Amino acid sequence: MIIFMSNGKKLSDHDNSLFRTVCMLDLRILKVYTSGAMSQQRGKTYLDILRLVAIFLVVFNHTNGFYYSSYSGGADWGYWGLLLQNQVVKMAVPLFFVVSGALLLTKEESISELWKKRILRFIVVFFIIAVVQYAFFCYWNVESFSPSHIYKLVYCNLGEHNNFYAHWFLYAYVGMLIMLPFLRIVAKNITVRLFAYLFGVQVLFCCTLPVLSLCLGKYMAYSGFNDWIPFHQESKSLPFAAGYCAFYVLMGYVLEHKISIDAWNKYRFKAILSAMGCLVAGCICMEVTRRLQGVSAPNESWVFLTSFIPLPCAVVYMELKSVCMRVNLAPVLKRIIASLGGAVFTVMLIENLFRVGWEPYIEEMEEVIGRLPAAWMSAVMICLASLVVGLLLRKIPYVNRVF
Repeated sequence: MIIFMSNGKKLSDHDNSLFRTVCMLDLRILKVYTSGAMSQQRGKTYLDILRLVAIFLVVFNHTNGFYYSSYSGGADWGYWGLLLQNQVVKMAVPLFFVVSGALLLTKEESISELWKKRILRFIVVFFIIAVVQYAFFCYWNVESFSPSHIYKLVYCNLGEHNNFYAHWFLYAYVGMLIMLPFLRIVAKNITVRLFAYLFGVQVLFCCTLPVLSLCLGKYMAYSGFNDWIPFHQESKSLPFAAGYCAFYVLMGYVLEHKISIDAWNKYRFKAILSAMGCLVAGCICMEVTRRLQGVSAPNESWVFLTSFIPLPCAVVYMELKSVCMRVNLAPVLKRIIASLGGAVFTVMLIENLFRVGWEPYIEEMEEVIGRLPAAWMSAVMICLASLVVGLLLRKIPYVNRVF
């Protein structure tokens, strides 16, 4: 290849070789940069999709549709489908913590930065939104505004307006943020083998012991929330292995940073079948509990809604990640997904307002299309309305810094 200068003179062999070397280096640097940017952009897509799926399941969890199996007569195929639906819905909050672990445990920040940028901002925004919600509830119920009542609702999570109880996972999220410095130390030293041990401990205490109690018939009359499960006794509790704030956060870190897509593809088929088996086992345990107790309300078998979901959560995460790495989505679609995923925080805070405000219309919808379809449709409407509000808030100067 002969290179000519702008004045028409031919470059010497030495200069020609040097020119080609520089061009090749430039092309290699450009290739590395663009491939890194593309992989990083793809990585954000599946995390945003997981956020959107999880927030929809959270909103649906707060509708009557989640409890529809309570009113279903008999254990027909429709009833089994409802039990399966309830387990899938209960994967919502764990998926949020899995995504948080994938994103937050690799960041380096001091404790003061953590409190300023994350914890205090989260608490202040939550308190402001809670006061606004309480004002609306007072208006709708023709009540007087009471600061002491706000204290009961926000701090103690008590009071007549039990819709505030739907924010319990936000309190858990604050707890996770507070524990981030310790979780980051654990994440730096954790291996796949160590997490497998933690996973085994979680299965032992959250799944095996409740199932063992069920098989041995160690039941008493229902007198409290999961009183009959040995794990829920304080002397036998292992919050680090069982709680959302540690187990699922570390799961997200391990799935994102310790397990490659090639390793996932090697065991993908077996993992998916095992996850499906876990969900079926959960349905069976809930139905056995219903028959032993003589009731159909889900609270009696509540523990089995979450006992079998760790593996399904991991499978959903890795499979969605694998799909997004293989599929090249259009840049416009990626930007839309990223924008919607960034507005999920707002949905967490304000979906209560839409759900309570639209309750009369949702009840009318139930009479027309049925309770379960109305629950799904109302969840979609609430999510869309909340996402629109979130997107608008992010366009407002200064406000977009907290939303």
